[in-house]
Amino acid sequence: MHREGDRESGTWCGEHHRHCRYKACYRGRDRRVHSKTWRTKADAWTWVTEQLGDPAKRGVDPARGRDSLGTYAELWLDRAEHTLRASTVAQYRWVYESFIKPTLGDQPLNTITRDDVLALFDRLQAKGTPAPTIHATYRFLRRLLNDAVDMGRITANPAVRLALSRGDEGERRFLTASELLAVANAAPDRYRALVLLLGWSGVRIGEASALRVGNVDVDAKEIVVVESAAEVGGHRIEGATKTGHSRKVHLPASVAAELGHHVEAYCPDDDPRALVFTTGQGQPVRQSNFRNRVFHPACIAAKIRNPQPRVHDLRHTAAALAIQTGAHPKAVQELLGHASVNITLDVYGHLFPAAHEDVAAGLDKAFRKAARGSRKGTA
Repeated sequence: MHREGDRESGTWCGEHHRHCRYKACYRGRDRRVHSKTWRTKADAWTWVTEQLGDPAKRGVDPARGRDSLGTYAELWLDRAEHTLRASTVAQYRWVYESFIKPTLGDQPLNTITRDDVLALFDRLQAKGTPAPTIHATYRFLRRLLNDAVDMGRITANPAVRLALSRGDEGERRFLTASELLAVANAAPDRYRALVLLLGWSGVRIGEASALRVGNVDVDAKEIVVVESAAEVGGHRIEGATKTGHSRKVHLPASVAAELGHHVEAYCPDDDPRALVFTTGQGQPVRQSNFRNRVFHPACIAAKIRNPQPRVHDLRHTAAALAIQTGAHPKAVQELLGHASVNITLDVYGHLFPAAHEDVAAGLDKAFRKAARGSRKGTA
């Protein structure tokens, strides 16, 4: 007889030994397996439960759990500046200061309950906080409290496995090539190349707004995506790309030509560190301003509505257009800069032709060829 299970910090097992003895064991915070033999299964289970419920056995220091969530959050965020992207840390600081600190910031870590966490997110939803903001807040709080568990400050994370509403995130909008060109034509000339680049190359708006003149090679028809910009709490943060790696993006010849014309017209200083896309005042393109002042009006002028496309839908459009040309999933992954082809297939797999039909047709062709050969051999 053998039973295994989980008890938050570790695992336990009970083995039925000869002479009606049960060996109970658990893996503690020290990653070592501790065991003891008991006469009955009830005694074995009681012992394991006591061990896993004892903070000292689990490597938890009750005194350290008395620190406030705010104190621990500041320590965590200071450490994170050395390991995470600047934009990620900035987002975490913003959601903490804006949504977590006012409610839980002064509360000791070891007194925060699941009810406290649920109440926090119930309040945010009642106030009409956007779903993406709520989920960003939840991701940070869950990560912070997971770290508190790992550091032995609390015994369990009260923020795990919460079922939060996804909200109305809208469906992906895939523009046709004609619709994409119509939107680009309706945009101010200064932003025409930006719309075309987003819709035909699949680069993220943050990557495009951080693109430098020195990373554009019109003759080779390619750009190198090295940096990305994000807006957090109304501030522009520049840093590494989402994956942390640079990548080359090959452009259609027509888009490369449009980009070359743009550089000649709006980047006259020939400074390789100059931003490719700027406002009329020479400032970096702010994503929110581009969305509200350029992209949405251009969509309306081009009569592209129902639903209204989002800027990120241009990235989806690039993927769809590439798939329509017969691009392999691996090629689409490299175009979009996904960390793995699995991500590409998860998001865009439904756009690819039914591969199983092609496989079945190929197998049928092989079968028929083999059958003809077999008939000739027996004739």
